Amino acid sequence: MADINIVPLLAPAASVVAMCVSGYFAWLAINVNRKDRESKNHLDQAILSLQRAHAALTDDGRCEHVRPDRLVWLTAARHIETYKVLKRGVTELSHKVLCEDHEEYWRHRVYLAIDMHALHQPGWYDEDRATGKLGLAPPSLLIIYGFASWPEGKDDPIDQADLIGIAASHDVRKGNHSLRIYLEKFPKITSLLDEADAKRNARPKR
Repeated sequence: MADINIVPLLAPAASVVAMCVSGYFAWLAINVNRKDRESKNHLDQAILSLQRAHAALTDDGRCEHVRPDRLVWLTAARHIETYKVLKRGVTELSHKVLCEDHEEYWRHRVYLAIDMHALHQPGWYDEDRATGKLGLAPPSLLIIYGFASWPEGKDDPIDQADLIGIAASHDVRKGNHSLRIYLEKFPKITSLLDEADAKRNARPKR
């Protein structure tokens, strides 16, 4: 049987495989970049929606607290609901972290804008036929008060804070006598700070 040289036959096949692999990675890079861009676009627009919600409540920062104006509350509620939709399009991990951080910032700003725990009279929310004031729409109240509240089941970053590491780096009571007196009411915190301070004092002086 004559020997058959298969090298010429393999070369085209290898070229095809190489082209397929190269094409796949090119497609993957394009697809990843597209997803990243889409996620970033959703993030940017989501943040803008929260900014607009707060601007509606405070009349672009001219008012410290929101007025009992039906349109104002409806507008802010719509922006918050738009934010929730856009947030679902934030898919990249780093973008999700940024989105959560911005959400907490604007949650606090909205909390202050609506004076969350102010004891308004019922008439503050209700219509006033004498003046033509319309009552606030209940859905808008639920949306905005709900957004300003800490979400049920959401982890608090403070609970994961490295308090031991913070105490080891600096005694926050130093030079602040009133803070020292106040923290003495919390034995666990005081003990943590005292232990860290003792370790610092035990280190050899340079």
